[in-house]
Formats: sequence, structure tokens, C-alpha cells
Amino acid sequence: MTRPRRPVALTTQVASPEYADEVPGRRAELAEELAAALLSVGLGDPPTALHRADELGLVGLAEAWSGADPISTAGLLWSLHLLRSWCAFRGREAAGLYRAGRALLPVQDAVAGVPDAPAAADLAAVGEALLLTAYAGRLGAAAERAAALLRVIALGRCEAAEALPAPARSLQNRQAARADATADRFAAIAWAALSGHLH
Repeated sequence: MTRPRRPVALTTQVASPEYADEVPGRRAELAEELAAALLSVGLGDPPTALHRADELGLVGLAEAWSGADPISTAGLLWSLHLLRSWCAFRGREAAGLYRAGRALLPVQDAVAGVPDAPAAADLAAVGEALLLTAYAGRLGAAAERAAALLRVIALGRCEAAEALPAPARSLQNRQAARADATADRFAAIAWAALSGHLH
């Protein structure tokens, strides 16, 4: 019988925003320390690392990571947590947009690894898988897959916008542009990680 694994405690705690701002650069330092602590757990047990991050919640993670350099390990983990949250809570919308865009971007579709005819639960599972990949230390792979996912969703928004009245079409196109910009950022992170320049 396998003995239950003892929970791994993080040595880095999220400081309050007031304390982090007392010393110049301290907030960035804390962001890097938390990312490093979680990754040290994740290299041996990605689900436990993700569980530890989830215990902090999006509010706690935002205190540590929302101001991080977007092209950094902390910036990547924060963006992936936000993406997973959107895929989980807006899964039906995400799945519909993905279906609308996938036929036009076959290469990105293959990289994203989304099942055929995805449902809401499939998009939620992809968001989870991206974080598990990142916490396992495969940062470049997670960022590359996230970029591909958002490229397809952005194009799906553009396709969906064509059938909408002018005000709604304009909003959908703006959201598509934001998704595409986020995909660009994930692609930049992937390049930095795969070339050894991600900090």
C-alpha cells in the first residue's frame, strides 16, 4: 500500500502590496521567488504545485504576479492562470469560438491540441493542462500551446463577428484583437523560454 505523500509547503509567502512596495524592486523579487517555489514543487509533482497556487487564489496570485514583467516566468504563470479561469467559467463560449476558428488555422489547431468538436469541459481541461505543463517545467511548450489556442479563438471571434449587428460586431472584433495580442505575448514567452532567455 502506498503511503500518502506529505504536502509540500511553500517557503515563499505572498506579501501584502504595501510591504512589497516599501523596498524598490521587492515586488518583482517576491514574484520571482513565488514562481521559483512553485516550480520547484512542480518539477516533482505538477498537480501539487497547481494545488498550492490555487490555495492562494487569483487574488493572492494577482498581488504577487499581476505587476510582473509579462515576458517572465511569473508573467507566464499569471497569464496561464487567467486563461484557465476564462476557459473554465466561459467554457461554452470558448468552445464555440474555437470551433469557429479551427478550420482556418490548421497548424495552430494542431499545436493547441484541442479535441475534435470541443465542448465546454474540453476547453476547461486544456486550460488545466497548460498550467500542469508549465509547473512541470515545460514553460516554452505551455506558452506555445497557449499562443496557438488564442490564435484560433481570436479568429473564431472575427468569424462570429460577421453575423452580428454593428455595435456587437465592434466589441467582438476588439476582443479578438486583445486575444491576438495575448497570443503574441505567449509566443514571445515561448521563444524566450526555448532560447534560454526567460527569467
